[in-house]
Amino acid sequence: MSRGPGKLERTIAAEFAAHPDDALAIEALALACYPGINRVEKKHRIAVARAAKSVCGRTGWGWYIDARQGGKSIYFHQRSLRSYAFARLRNDFCKNNLSDEELRQLIDGKADHRRYHSIAQSLGAFANHVRAWRVFLDGNEDEKAAMRIEVAERNAAIRAVLGLKPKAA
Repeated sequence: MSRGPGKLERTIAAEFAAHPDDALAIEALALACYPGINRVEKKHRIAVARAAKSVCGRTGWGWYIDARQGGKSIYFHQRSLRSYAFARLRNDFCKNNLSDEELRQLIDGKADHRRYHSIAQSLGAFANHVRAWRVFLDGNEDEKAAMRIEVAERNAAIRAVLGLKPKAA
């Protein structure tokens, strides 16, 4: 029988609750779970990843594997556009040269978007992803049906522009 969440899971859940609009790297979670360590080792990352996976299933958080060499996990809140956008941009192989502060400024609209026009465009797509997760997590069947119709209409319009046959129902 389970005795409930362990120490790591409780610490990770507290970190998630303390930073609902931010994306958290596995190193930050490991430092919170293991105060006093000088560097995060593989054994810490593995233990934290296992616990974080369990916490994500209960709290509406998700994760991506970083596109950089080493592929570390980045955790994000599925209901927060800012958190999701930060995780996606941090995961993007082309945007990995930017610091966390520069990415936050781009997401918040405080930086020069002419240089990063693709980020401004992708925030609209990210908003659709977050909206879909909210509908899925809330379990609203009427909104799910409306979203399916909306997506089918959007896909039909794209197929028409590309000159493809309509998809059979």
